[in-house]
Parts: sequence; C-alpha cells; structure tokens
Amino acid sequence: MRRKIAFGITVAMTVLLAVLNLELFSGLSLFGMNIHALSILLICLTLVAVAALCFTKSVPLTEPHGKWFSICGWMSTFCGAVMTMTVVLDLFFLLLYGEMPAPGVYPTGGFDYFLLYGTLALGVAGGIYLVLQGFRWMASKADCPVWLRWLALCPVLWMWFRLARYEISYASTLDIEENFFTFGALVFASLFFLQFARAIAHIGKEPKSSLPIFALMTALVTLSAAPASIARQAVGEPIGSMLIVVVDAVIGLTALFYAAMQVFSPAEAVKKAPTAPAVSHSQSTPDEEYADELSWGLPSKVQEPVEPPFSMDKMLPTLDIKPVEPARYPRAEATPTEAPKPVETAADVPASVSAPTPTVDELLNEIDTF
Repeated sequence: MRRKIAFGITVAMTVLLAVLNLELFSGLSLFGMNIHALSILLICLTLVAVAALCFTKSVPLTEPHGKWFSICGWMSTFCGAVMTMTVVLDLFFLLLYGEMPAPGVYPTGGFDYFLLYGTLALGVAGGIYLVLQGFRWMASKADCPVWLRWLALCPVLWMWFRLARYEISYASTLDIEENFFTFGALVFASLFFLQFARAIAHIGKEPKSSLPIFALMTALVTLSAAPASIARQAVGEPIGSMLIVVVDAVIGLTALFYAAMQVFSPAEAVKKAPTAPAVSHSQSTPDEEYADELSWGLPSKVQEPVEPPFSMDKMLPTLDIKPVEPARYPRAEATPTEAPKPVETAADVPASVSAPTPTVDELLNEIDTF
C-alpha cells in the first residue's frame, strides 16, 4: 500500500512539474523563489517521500512474471531500439556535419574525444542489450546467461560517460537551476541502470528498495522535463538536443513501467532464481501457468484437442431409406458383318489373265497405218 501511494505521488508530481516548466509559467514566483528553484524544491521533497514510502526489508524484489513478461519485454525492446537509433544518428551528424552530440558543442581536448567515442560505442552496446533482454522477456524467459549479464553494464557505463561529458562541457558552468533536470536525469538514470543490472545479474545484495526508488525518480525527472524541452526545439536548437531529450523520456517511461511492476504485481508472485529447478505443472503458481497472448514463447502446458461443440451428422435426422438399384437392361447381341472385298489392282491380277503380247508383224502393220 505504501508503494502505491509513492507511485501516485510520483505521477502527480510529474504532471505538475511538466506544467510548471512550460514557458507560460516562466515568470512565476512563489515564496520568493522563481520557477526553477520551486521545481528543485518539489523534486527534493518528492525524493524524501518516495524513499520513505518505498523503503522495505521484507518485500522481495519482483522479477518479470506472467503478463509483466510482455509489458517489460516490449518496453525494454522499445527503449533499446530508440537508444541505438539515437546514437547512430549522433554518429551520422558527427561524421557528416561535424556536429557534436549534446551537451558539448565544441570539443575541449583529447579527453573529450575519448568520452565522445566511448559514449557512442557504449550507447550502441547498451541499446543492443536492452533489445536482447526484451526479447528474452517476451519469450517468457526469466533466466539470464552470463554474457548477457556482462552486457547489462553497458547502459550504466553509457550514462556515466554522458555524465562525464556534461561535467567537462560548458553546460556545467551555467546556473544549476536551469540545468537541474538535465543533471538530475543523468544522475538518477545512472543509479537506476546500476540497480537494474544488479537485479538482472543477481550480483550482490538484492536492491529491494533502491530499484523502485530510483526508477520512480528517473521517471519523475525525465518525463517532467520532456514537454518543455521538446517545445524549445522549435526555437532553432540543434537536432542532437532533440534526440537526447527523446531517449531520456523513453528511459523514464521504461523506468516507470518497471516500477509499476514492483508496486502492482501480486503479493503471491514468486521470484524465480536463474538456477531454480523446473517445477511441475501440478505445483506451479498461477503466474507461471499464465500464458499471455502477447508472449512469443510456447505455452507451458500442452492442451489436449477439444471436440467440436456439435456435429452436423448428429444434428440431422437419420432417414431409413434403402437405395434404389439401377435397372439392368439386356444388352443387344452384335450381328456379324461381312468384311468388304478388297479392290483388285493390276498387281493382284495373275499373269495368266493379263492381255496377250503382240508379235513383230502386228507391230509393223500398226506402224504402216500411220
């Protein structure tokens, strides 16, 4: 119940801060504080409230199960795809136009280039990891192989490299009130991905309280700053700033759904360890027997074929009608016919019947007549 209250407070404060960050309230002042200082105060108060409500020592960490396999799988895949696409576009603009990804606009030295290319490489690797992890969840697989556990560190390192680039860029020299949401998103997202990697890899103490706390705070900071940041892109800011705002918002949305699983999953959901033995169907829990229609895996229990509800042969009445035998007619006897006589040719006439051969005198008399 306490975590549900914390989730509700986070959603309400996200909407409130998103409205306050718009240009309509840029000149608002309350208790002698401008809108930026008021937003920082509200975020700090929300952090204290969420930490107090989510702290626990008895409630175990909930892993994806049942319908949450598909929800977390789709969100992880979407987040990884957006992250990979953003990094690839940053690399494209860097090579083609020489435009540095946010927050740096001009390189400050060799270390800045090291952080830049490290950010690009780790961003691609982190996006691929999230896509692969999402595929496994959509296939209803809770275990994680060793090589995928190592890849879970890539999103963490990606956020750390981004934070290091922010610290050496000109943005860190500006007033903290104007860049608090950018700095807060880097800090809270780094902590969220770190606890997320610990929970996936099952390394160290289970983050029972820290994971939902940092997930909610990541969603609060990133989602509340997204509308105002996107609205500022119409003024002519570089496209790299737009891309990083979009990927941060998607990370915050993914963290919000993961926190919702920790808050709203049923209490009887059993956490499956990666080395747990197979459980028979007779002893499986309702969540393990649940076959989500969006899951990519095969159902755990093969259903026997079901007979059709009705059969047309059974519905129609049976008629006792004897078939009529076809009539048999006597076959007419064939009369023998005489074969036609062959036509006689000259070759068939015997030599005895042929005309007599003329003599020499007869031939001479015939010549004299001409």
